[in-house]
Amino acid sequence: MSEQTTVRQAIQNAVSRGITQKDARYALAHALNLPVNHLKITPDAPITADQLRAFDQLVSRLLAGEPLAYVINHSDFMGLDFYINTHTLIPRNETEQLVEWVTEHLNTMASPRVLDMCTGSGCIVVSLLHAEPTAQGVGVDISEQALAVATRNANSNGVGERVRFVCSDLFAALDPGLRFDIIVSNPPYIPTHEMQELEPSVAEHEPHLALHGGDSGLDFYEAIAKQAHNYLTEHGVLFLEIGYNQGLAVKALLEQNGYQHVQIEKDYFGHDRMVLAHR
Repeated sequence: MSEQTTVRQAIQNAVSRGITQKDARYALAHALNLPVNHLKITPDAPITADQLRAFDQLVSRLLAGEPLAYVINHSDFMGLDFYINTHTLIPRNETEQLVEWVTEHLNTMASPRVLDMCTGSGCIVVSLLHAEPTAQGVGVDISEQALAVATRNANSNGVGERVRFVCSDLFAALDPGLRFDIIVSNPPYIPTHEMQELEPSVAEHEPHLALHGGDSGLDFYEAIAKQAHNYLTEHGVLFLEIGYNQGLAVKALLEQNGYQHVQIEKDYFGHDRMVLAHR
């Protein structure tokens, strides 16, 4: 009878096939239904034939270029665990910076109401409500499949009773009487000509509905700038994530629509990445 493969050997074999050690560890933990840190303390634990087959299937998907988050249906964001599938974007580090910026303002408000426009996986609104226990939220997306993911994430992270999700083309299906202290959005902002230049892992796997922002990349900013002020409280604040070269254009759009004290914030790499505007 042949010896069973161990955790260490399975990871080494996967790395020899061309994937990173990190991806191999996360994929194996997913196949074994164990926390990834558990593998570090049990490197010589044996793996059954069925578990090895399941792991091999995950490795094959990684070798074909599928992002790890979709392979294991998981992404860490703001220290929370989010379920992810191909109906939603994979949360980015830059968006964590946006959430941190919004949280600074959120924590100064009493029982704030938050609207997350183009919510996707719900990572923004769920993280904000988790950070501020008195906050209530609404998440909006045009994709019912994305909203199913967002609902799952709200419930699994303990904020399901404080958030409502609405299927809508931007503000179209929202009650016109609603008012929010904060509106935040990471909308689609890739211009048409750049869609052809995306990395294969993004272009071939992530939903284009959540990426493509029209010919200029500014379609959603134009629509949000025209409508968001109708849903902000008197002292409400609008936060937007933007493309690295869109700061001045988005700032101009907001000022043309009457917003005040428009502020551009840079990301960790020194690129324009976020905009704040007051009603």
